[in-house]
Amino acid sequence: MPRETISRVSSYDWLISLVFMPVGFALAGPLAATVGLDTTLVLAAAILVAANLGVLAVPSVRAMRRTEAEPPPAASPAPT
Repeated sequence: MPRETISRVSSYDWLISLVFMPVGFALAGPLAATVGLDTTLVLAAAILVAANLGVLAVPSVRAMRRTEAEPPPAASPAPT
């Protein structure tokens, strides 16, 4: 990901997370009342596993490798 887009991608990530969090809270109660608490928790765990596997299914994510950071430039001598 280009350095100049990291901030924008991060802000979209937060926006989506904050928008859908209340939706999940609103759906969890009625779902637990309908199918039971244990089933709701298992379903939530399955959704989380599926989401993570979906990310890992992207070839560029699996191929991503850590790169070493470039050392900082050498300090120039102070003028005298």
